[in-house]
Order: sequence, then structure tokens, then C-alpha cells
Amino acid sequence: MASGVGKRRRTRSSRFSLSLSSLRGLGNRPLAEALFTDPLVSRRPLEFVRVDFRHPLWKRARQVFGKPFPALWARRSLFMKRGRPLMVTEVFLPALLELRR
Repeated sequence: MASGVGKRRRTRSSRFSLSLSSLRGLGNRPLAEALFTDPLVSRRPLEFVRVDFRHPLWKRARQVFGKPFPALWARRSLFMKRGRPLMVTEVFLPALLELRR
């Protein structure tokens, strides 16, 4: 996670996991590669949010990295495959923002 992007995949039920069985065999391939190359997968619009110390995503980042952060930016997108949803959430850590400078 040194790149400044934290990610974790979570599904609500095993039923969903089985419907996207192609994700099980990803290995080292990026999740995005599997999602964007599959013609059966559609994507809803991105949603953005600024998260601070009150938000669970901020608290998780602090727990993982052992230090507090300023407010962080996050985005999420809903992917659909055969009527089954997969919510992907990304949190952008300060190291990523510093790359622009």
C-alpha cells in the first residue's frame, strides 16, 4: 500500500462471490483489468466524498498506517454483472496527492 491507494474487496454474501467467479482467479492481476475487460460488466457513475476523523474509512487508514491523516478523499463506483452488484471503494492517501507536486 505504499503507493498511496488502499483497497479491500468485500462482498455481502457468498451468492455474489459465486456470481463473479472470474474474480477468484485474479492472482496478481488488477481488479480493474478484470472489470473493464469483461463485456458483461457495466459501471455506474463515480461518487466522491471527503472523509475526516469521524468516518470509518479514515479510521481504518489510521489503524492500518498507525498515524493520523488530514481529511482524505475517497471514491466509489458500483459495477454490475448479470444484475449482481460489486461496490468498489478507493481511498486516496496523502502520498498519492504529493505526486502531483
